[in-house]
Amino acid sequence: MTQGINPNDKKSLYKVAINSTAFFITSYLVIFFLHQLITVFAAVQFDIATILRSSGIEFLIGRFDWESDSVKTVFSAGPVLALVLSIPMIIIYVKAMYYDGLFKMFFFWGFVHAINLFFGAALVGALLSDGFGHVIVWSFVMDTGKLIISLIALFILLILGTTLTKPALISANSYYNFQKPDYRRTFVFFQLILPYLAGSIILLFTEYPIEMYDLFLKVCIFLILLPILMRAPVFADFYFDDEPKSIDIGWHHVIIALVLILLWKFGLDFGWRFG
Repeated sequence: MTQGINPNDKKSLYKVAINSTAFFITSYLVIFFLHQLITVFAAVQFDIATILRSSGIEFLIGRFDWESDSVKTVFSAGPVLALVLSIPMIIIYVKAMYYDGLFKMFFFWGFVHAINLFFGAALVGALLSDGFGHVIVWSFVMDTGKLIISLIALFILLILGTTLTKPALISANSYYNFQKPDYRRTFVFFQLILPYLAGSIILLFTEYPIEMYDLFLKVCIFLILLPILMRAPVFADFYFDDEPKSIDIGWHHVIIALVLILLWKFGLDFGWRFG
């Protein structure tokens, strides 16, 4: 018997949300760890000692000892790496999205996190002059230029969300045999919006204390998800394979996410020193 989404079956929908939340957290911690690691590596190249903590990177250098080259290299290394990582993430997801299986959502969320760590960082950095914004400030970009950068980054995030709408909706084939427009927003809410909200809250506690820059950076993810939510009903009916489907919690994925959270929070609690 083929099955589509049943909006009254909250138990199954929350299982979908739990699975997606696990991948939201796992992909973020993997991408962000690489982001932080390349940042401290770049700092070491300029003989800047650092301490990597769960709440961020502490640079052991005087405020007035920074130089233009070191600022631009250190604070751009992470976002540039994230942009590079976003390419294989979306390629793998697009190739895997028509197949059954839950793990493809790791690559979907990995793309969202990676692209946000570049364009979201540009948007927030230009507004707050923090994080990636240090590169903009030290490039002597005037206020008008910062506004233009913010608007461009905002536009790109919204366009990316628009482009991701159909690939995101096709992820339903892991749980259902077909998908009709009527309940698409319900699926998007439980597959994307709720995992984003729950995952972000969990990560905020994991990274506590958190700076305003990092908080707004997480808010930027919603700019990618909003067009997906808004455009979800515009497509015609989707029909997937007729194989029997079951909606279960991928407990091994959830356990991996929990282990990574504990490692991130307590493994970095006392800080790793570099340089």
